[in-house]
Amino acid sequence: MPKLPNVESAVVAERKLRHYLFDHEHPEGAPKARFLEGFGYSVERQDELRTALLAHAVAHDINVQRVTEFGILYELIGRLASPDGRNPVVRVVWIVDHGGSVPRFVTLVPDHERNP
Repeated sequence: MPKLPNVESAVVAERKLRHYLFDHEHPEGAPKARFLEGFGYSVERQDELRTALLAHAVAHDINVQRVTEFGILYELIGRLASPDGRNPVVRVVWIVDHGGSVPRFVTLVPDHERNP
């Protein structure tokens, strides 16, 4: 399959990192925070995760693409470079809003079957 469209313009909002992926109080984010911290990521160095997510988008092909009421969702599966070097396999979801062209980070889902 092809690459994420306009990947060079992709954005990862700070609130998605701080108030979702690294939020131990968030109902969906808390397990992801524990997962990411287990590979050496931290909220204090959230730019490391932003950089890794953008590199993941460049490195991996689209696995699933589907149209939603908000835009086109793209799922990419592959290894995410991590601070501890173990590089877990994750599914990263991006969206390009209807009428837009910039991919925005939506979520990251660990692939527990392929990770240590």
